[in-house]
Amino acid sequence: MYNSKIKAMKKLKKIKGTLFLTVVCCIVGLNFSSCNYLNIDSYLYDMTSLDSIFLRKKNVEQYLFGAAALLPNESYLWTTSFAPYQTASDENFTSWNDDRHAGMKLLRDEITPYSTYFDNWENYYKGIRKANIVLARINECEDASEMDKRSLVGKAYYLRGYFYYLLLQQYGPVPIVPEEPFSVDASMDNLSIERNTYDECIDTICSDMEMAI
Repeated sequence: MYNSKIKAMKKLKKIKGTLFLTVVCCIVGLNFSSCNYLNIDSYLYDMTSLDSIFLRKKNVEQYLFGAAALLPNESYLWTTSFAPYQTASDENFTSWNDDRHAGMKLLRDEITPYSTYFDNWENYYKGIRKANIVLARINECEDASEMDKRSLVGKAYYLRGYFYYLLLQQYGPVPIVPEEPFSVDASMDNLSIERNTYDECIDTICSDMEMAI
């Protein structure tokens, strides 16, 4: 009889503990969801349309800053580097072979077609798209003077050329996308572009840098 009571009390404590943990998790989950729900600034930022961006020079500048923010931190040459480069060469070696020093995996022949190290192409093409949008729509910005527009256009050309340079440096010849930005609902057939030649990539980079100057 005594043992059965002990077992019943332990079972009741376990149930109470489980209920308490469930309630806590629910409260925490509600708090997080309510915070996201009430984060109006983030919602409005995400909903900002391109049309509103080109109403003001300040907005266009911030849009270009967003493109520049996609550039890698090139001071990171060893730990958390944006590309393998030095670490992957035969003249260099580190004591670490982990995700933060993934260049070593190239040196040790541990990279496979499924490896996701140094996948920078997505950010670089995002930056190119932003630059193309500025170049295509800069004349819609009515409160920008001609000198302001020339400055913004120069920055857009520079960023586009530098993103292509980074792509070429890491992947070799890459597709040069049309200057007219793709529609968000474009078909896969229209989005499929063949890789350009090495010389065509070089010509595009040089042209953009000359235009930036």
